[in-house]
Amino acid sequence: MSTQYVGNRGASHYKVGVQGELKGKHNAIVESFIQTCGSVDSEPDYEIFGFANGLVIRKSHILNLLTGGMTEDTVIDRLISLLKMKTGNTFHKWVCFPTIMVNHIHGMSCSTEEKAAKLLECAYENKDLETLQQNKWLFFVLHSRNHWHLFAVDTENQLLVSYNSLKSGAFHKASARKWATTVRRMLKEYRAFPDDAKWELQFDSTCPQQASGSLNYAIYVVKYIEALIRMKFPGWTFDEDDCNLFRARFAAMLLQVKNRS
Repeated sequence: MSTQYVGNRGASHYKVGVQGELKGKHNAIVESFIQTCGSVDSEPDYEIFGFANGLVIRKSHILNLLTGGMTEDTVIDRLISLLKMKTGNTFHKWVCFPTIMVNHIHGMSCSTEEKAAKLLECAYENKDLETLQQNKWLFFVLHSRNHWHLFAVDTENQLLVSYNSLKSGAFHKASARKWATTVRRMLKEYRAFPDDAKWELQFDSTCPQQASGSLNYAIYVVKYIEALIRMKFPGWTFDEDDCNLFRARFAAMLLQVKNRS
């Protein structure tokens, strides 16, 4: 029988009912992990595997996924990179700027021009971002007031779009508008798009919304990207009830990378 997961904080409390089940190989990977990991707060918070740039996925990152906790930028970037590895001919070309760098630039106390220059520098230093105009989507994951939300550039339609699982949040809208100013400047300086492009900012009103008190905002961001990058947009086919299953799957995907290394 497959294990089911929900948001409790100790490994002994994971096996409770949720909407959906984690099955097969993924279930075995997570089962093996929770039998040895202890609780979220137990020591040591050991490294599971690291990136070439020095960032690491830790035990606490996996446990927070499995227990309904907050998701850090390191985990978001790794999940998005795993998604990138799975995309093929049925997907649009797309890139996602590094979340840590994006939010460092977003929070800088400097001019729009300086922020745009830093963003361009980030693009030129990353081979995946060198040819932005060849991509249908450019994604940025923004952080504001302990909340992750998705900012997207639709290069084909020359639009900026905010996808937010708390779409009524005025502060998050202000954050998106502020970032839009930086992105417009960056796109102008990049000199690969039409000079007369307006890059109007739109706030999507159809994307699924998280429940009150939920910490699933990062899960929504990854699922938004997963839907948008498909050549044939499938519509929004998930909601809050699916998020515990997504968390368990994401944890299994990360642990699978560790098992291969």
